[in-house]
Amino acid sequence: MANSGSISGRALERFLEFCVAGGINAVDSFDERTVEDFVVWLRGQTRTRNGAKKGKQGAYAVGGVKFILSTCRTAFNWANRRRMMPPYSENPFTRFPIDKLRDTDEPDEGLRIFNEEQESRILYGHS
Repeated sequence: MANSGSISGRALERFLEFCVAGGINAVDSFDERTVEDFVVWLRGQTRTRNGAKKGKQGAYAVGGVKFILSTCRTAFNWANRRRMMPPYSENPFTRFPIDKLRDTDEPDEGLRIFNEEQESRILYGHS
């Protein structure tokens, strides 16, 4: 098991907790959909800041989720390089767009579909 005293060790512990909770027994059954489930599970978890035993419980920030996913991606790459994974298996964390994760409270910087008047009329029923 990873060194639980290190930050990356605690990140891998979250991964192991998810696998136990989800009944995942083999890493090769982990795919991109499972990574999405992992993100949903992480966002529902609470923890104390800096791993303290006591203190205020809070949800993971987006940066924390990204760090955990990046740590898992690195662990899968490490296992693949050492031939611990099935041949030709893809790293599911590499396929998942980790850098595109954003907080649900952040404004969407994507392409607007409706202008403000259309949005007001369609979504809110204003004339």
